[in-house]
Amino acid sequence: MLQNVMGASGKTLKAPLKHDENSFYSDPKYHTSPVRNVIFNAGKTSRINVADFMSDLAVKSELWNEWKGKMPVIYDRV
Repeated sequence: MLQNVMGASGKTLKAPLKHDENSFYSDPKYHTSPVRNVIFNAGKTSRINVADFMSDLAVKSELWNEWKGKMPVIYDRV
């Protein structure tokens, strides 16, 4: 579950209600196919970003229509 929090820059960010060192929201990037080498440089994606994207798909019909039938690849921003 996410909550909106005010970041240091004054921007509203999404953050987990219960925090641990392995879960963070990082404003991920979405791609229609891998943009990295999937064996040697797969990149990382936190579960909170995947869960947030899945919940957005469930409640935002325009996002669902954009990704319907596709397999999105999610990368955390670094």
